[in-house]
Amino acid sequence: MAKRFKYSVCQVQAGHVTYVNGRWQGNQALAGAAMEQLIRTCPVLWDYLNAVGKDGWDLATVTRQSEAGDPSQAVYHYVLKKEEG
Repeated sequence: MAKRFKYSVCQVQAGHVTYVNGRWQGNQALAGAAMEQLIRTCPVLWDYLNAVGKDGWDLATVTRQSEAGDPSQAVYHYVLKKEEG
């Protein structure tokens, strides 16, 4: 039987996991504060990866996108996979 996997897509900005599968990860609502402050309420990337790694998630790939070629505005997408079953 072929292995089956489920996938999770994490958006990372400024070293913080801001969205997972489209859901905001910060502990503050997306209103009333500057985006830089809101991003800091999200999990730090290595802490997040260590936590989900203990639950069996593996890194499948990483992609990078930047706004209008500005590297300081880069957004990364970490694709994680986990074997179903």
